[in-house]
Amino acid sequence: MAGWLKAMPKKGDKFESYSVTLEDANIDTKETYTFKSMKKLRLGGVDTEVFEASAVSKGGVQEMEMLANGVPIRTVLGGFLEQRTEPEATAKKLEAVEIDILAASSIPVDRSLGDPEEVSALTLEVRGLGNYVLPQSHRQQLKPATRRASSCWSCAATSRWRRKRR
Repeated sequence: MAGWLKAMPKKGDKFESYSVTLEDANIDTKETYTFKSMKKLRLGGVDTEVFEASAVSKGGVQEMEMLANGVPIRTVLGGFLEQRTEPEATAKKLEAVEIDILAASSIPVDRSLGDPEEVSALTLEVRGLGNYVLPQSHRQQLKPATRRASSCWSCAATSRWRRKRR
């Protein structure tokens, strides 16, 4: 990464790397970085080159600002989860506004779904995914598009889940 950034990539240039993950059958996880721009910021009283890039890994998109050595100073994952470097005294202040991650990532429903214990499947019309690939399993599958949506995502409760709930 550091070598790629020091070579001053052009806007849109890509860099691919692999990291190791033990949570998947294939332990090699591909990460693709796309260069956006370079700017100079004064950090700790020193003019510093800061590189802006986006990273894609496992379908998740992360916007990044990083130093020339590849160390991130700010990242935004999925458009709402932000990480940033800051002075230790600031980081230890816990009076920050609380954000309910469940509420921030929830999907509003415009009608009653009925008794939750009786819901056995749910189909969502999905728009604006871009290149993001929704996770799929035996309980959730992406289906062909409808007239209004780019895709339909179908989620079903398993019989094992339904037995535990009763």
